Formats: sequence, structure tokens, C-alpha cells
Amino acid sequence: MEHYQKRNYQRIEIRSIPVFFCKEPQEKFLNVLMNAGAIISDTFIHHCTRLPYKIINHGKRWGKKKALKNKLYVKEMADFAFFWERILKPNLRNKHAVSPTHSLAEIQRLKSRFPNQIRLYGVYQSGLMLGGAVVYETDLCNHLQYIAATEYGKKLACLDLLMSTLIEDRSSQKAYFNMGVSHIPPTGKPNKGLLQWKESLGGKPFPAHRLLFNLTE
Repeated sequence: MEHYQKRNYQRIEIRSIPVFFCKEPQEKFLNVLMNAGAIISDTFIHHCTRLPYKIINHGKRWGKKKALKNKLYVKEMADFAFFWERILKPNLRNKHAVSPTHSLAEIQRLKSRFPNQIRLYGVYQSGLMLGGAVVYETDLCNHLQYIAATEYGKKLACLDLLMSTLIEDRSSQKAYFNMGVSHIPPTGKPNKGLLQWKESLGGKPFPAHRLLFNLTE
């Protein structure tokens, strides 16, 4: 704090790391910061599923059966281009009028640097991709970064099959499956539909705080 005060900084903001990414408890670290004068300015709620977990929601189980009945299957892919350009970007543009945080070139570069930590899983029918999800892997947690499907894929409940596969099978060696925050960025209010979807997959609320040091007082 003295270092930044001498350089005329007005404040320091620190984002706490959610517990499911951490190998050690974070309580002592947070206590040190608050004892030094930090205040909690915001709290972000992630929805995370403790593993192992079997999905019990009736609608999701029914959707998985529907997808399997229509001969859908899940496999990991290394090529992000089709998912990015034909499924993810149109989905985000039409539904939320936004673009992915990463461009195709950026996610491809990240994948080349972290081939075992960034994975793309696709849902297919007769070789055609109907949906997919990008998952970031840590030692303790699989984090869902992007997920999207075509309209036809949604009709066949392809994402129910995909999420069941990711949570029950592809994350079996992890302690958590994180689905991220569920607020609407401009307002900060909860997205109720997204919240219900995550809860139907076993998601429970985990807080992550933003702490603020005011250096002008």
C-alpha cells in the first residue's frame, strides 16, 4: 500500500480466487486483506457442481435420453473453427448481441499453448456438429467457458447429453465443475433462466469477492 500511495494511486482492487480453483483455503488471505483495511465492494456468485455427481433433474435426464434416441454422440475435437464461426458466434449474436470474449485466432493460440488444459467437446449426429462446449481444466476443477448449439441441436436436446457427459464422465477425476457467474453484465441482476439451468445440473452458489483498498484516506 505504501508503494502505491507514493506513486499517487488512488485505490487497489483485488479479485479473490474462487475456492474451487484453489489448493489451499483462502480465508486467512482474505482476513489479512480486511485487517489491512480492505472492504468487500462486490460479491460475484459462481454456480459450481461438487463432484462426483449424477444429474437427477427429470427434464435433463429425459433430454439425454431423447438425444441418445436420435443417435447423438459426444467427442472431443481439436479444431475450433466450425464451432466458433458456425455455432458459438451466431448464437451469442442472435441471443445476446455480443461476441465471444476470445476471437477464433486467440482461442486457437491458447489451445496450442495449453493443449491439455483447454478442450472442445462437440455433440454430433451423423458426423455433423450440433453443439459444443469449451472447457478449461485445472487440477481441481473443470470450468465451462463457452457452450452453444444450433436450433436443430436444441430441438434434439443435444446440450443435455453434452452436459451430462461433461459432469458425469469427463470430469470424474476433478472435485468441481464450475459453470461461472449468472448475472446480467449491464445491470448485475441475476439471470433467472441461466440460474435455473445451472441448478438443474447440480450447481450450488460459491461466492468470489472484489476487495477495495482506498489509498486516499
